[in-house]
Parts: sequence; structure tokens; C-alpha cells
Amino acid sequence: EEAYLVISNSASAEAEIGRVARWLTGIGLLQYTDRFVEAGLDDLDFIAQMTFEDRDLDQLGVTILGHRKKLASHWRIAEFLKGGSQDVPAGEDKGKAEEANPSEAPTVATTEASGADSDDDSGSDDD
Repeated sequence: EEAYLVISNSASAEAEIGRVARWLTGIGLLQYTDRFVEAGLDDLDFIAQMTFEDRDLDQLGVTILGHRKKLASHWRIAEFLKGGSQDVPAGEDKGKAEEANPSEAPTVATTEASGADSDDDSGSDDD
């Protein structure tokens, strides 16, 4: 029974690390997963509540400004906390995820499709 508890705790920890890894992968920062785990940042709920200071990012080895901004702003973390975000392959960002899931993509009204603002009254789009 004692071994079962260890396995259960281990499985639970691995599942939580998996959530962190999915978030980092989803925002294109999978390469930092091991650093997060080594620093004890293996709980996505905790990460969502913490404030990333410059010294924290330095300790994690995050030197690229864009990466620092993503982490400091907890970019897209709410999607992964809810569990509603689809896994996004490494290296892809939200724009590509939105293409895969158009219901989450912002909508932009265009006039080309309807021809409403077009000077061409023919209604055809032969380009």
C-alpha cells in the first residue's frame, strides 16, 4: 500500500508537469520545461499566480526578450488552466492554433466577400 501511494503521488506530479509542458509547448517555449521543473515550477496553478520578476527569468535562463514577455504575462495560461485549449505542436503559436480551432479565433469583418464597398459592380472576384 505504501508503494501505491508513492506511485500515485508520482503519477500526479507527472500529470501536473505535463500541464506545464503543454502550456510551454502551446506558447512555443517547450525548451524551458526542464528548467521549470528543476526550479520547482511544476504546478500550473502556482505558476499562474506567481509574478515573474527579471531575476526569476534570469534564473530560468530565459534571455530572449519575447520569451520573457510571454512568461511574465502568463500568455495563454488561462486556456490551459481551464483545460479547454487544444495541444499545440512545439514551435506553433496561437495564430496557428486559432486556424485549427476557428471558434476561438477573433473575427474580422471584411467587405471583399460581399462586395459591399467594392467599386466593381460585377460581383466577381476574378484576379
